Order: sequence, then C-alpha cells, then structure tokens
Amino acid sequence: FTLPRLLDQEHALGFAEMALLKITPFSLTQYKKVQFLDGDVMPTRNMDCFFNLDKNTFTVGAVSPLNSGWYLGIPDMEAFNYMREKSVWRLGRDWDEIEGWAERMPKGLTYRGGHKPCEKWLFNGADMDQGLFAHYFIINHG
Repeated sequence: FTLPRLLDQEHALGFAEMALLKITPFSLTQYKKVQFLDGDVMPTRNMDCFFNLDKNTFTVGAVSPLNSGWYLGIPDMEAFNYMREKSVWRLGRDWDEIEGWAERMPKGLTYRGGHKPCEKWLFNGADMDQGLFAHYFIINHG
C-alpha cells in the first residue's frame, strides 16, 4: 500500500503533508473500522477491544484537544473527501491562528484535561492533523 499524496509529485513531501496524511484511514471503506497508530506508539496489550467502540475515537491531548497518535476511525468517503480538501487548502497558505480551519475557535473547547481553554488555533498540531481532526470531529461533528 502506497500512501496517496495530497499534493502533486512536483512538490517535495514535507512534514505538514505527511502529518495530514493521517486522514488516509478514513478512505479505507473496505473495512468497518481502522485503528491508526503513530510509529512511536507501542501497544503493550491487545487492542482489539477498541473495535467494539461505535464512534470515531481519539485520546484526550495533553497539549491539544485531541491526540492523533492513536485513533479508531470509521472509514467514510464523505469525511475523507472533506478532510482531503481542507488539507490541500491548508497546505496552500500560511497558518492563521485566529481563523484556523476557516472558522474561529469556539468557546468552551479545552485541553489538558479540561483545564486549559483553546482561545486560538495555537495548540500543538492546530495547523496540522490534530487541528483538522478537532475541526471536523469535535467542533463540526461532535
């Protein structure tokens, strides 16, 4: 399996594009559910039990509203296509900490276990995968 590029081959594959490629499991519609693990995640127990969850599931982030180092995704081409369009849009511009993913940060979104409010799109990964997933799954489909 080769990861599809978000940008054409003329562009060098950069860190931002690689991070945004974490949306790829949502395109794997031949599966009912997919667990994504970053390369630095080392399970110490069988994780099959997470396939019993019936929603897209992320861990709470210590430095962002969610952590995308592990997640359970339910493949959905509509969600994938939306996030792919947003990813390409993001890669074509400088980051705006106020407007973020083309919307202002809603009041009430927090991280660090609910102790730190997100007032702008400035948390860790706000301009990449963690921000995109927060935008799509928490803010718009939460």
